[in-house]
Amino acid sequence: KTRPIRYQDNLDSLVHSLEAEAAAGEEARLLYKAIRSLPEAERALITMHLDGYGHAEIASMTGITENHVAVKLHRIKSKLKQTLNGI
Repeated sequence: KTRPIRYQDNLDSLVHSLEAEAAAGEEARLLYKAIRSLPEAERALITMHLDGYGHAEIASMTGITENHVAVKLHRIKSKLKQTLNGI
């Protein structure tokens, strides 16, 4: 016995998926806009972090200590959260 195809279920699932994708796209757009608004040095640090560089690698490239990189990244992330929550 075959199970009948429930097109409405498939359509609802597709709509939910597309809505989630659109929301994620909008969140990413807002995040990149917030990153672009950062001062150049902060933007460079967060970009390296997002590109997958570790604290030690960023420290080596920038000439600051690994601990200072961690502190700066924490502050940058906090600033971005404040910016995004204010939108």
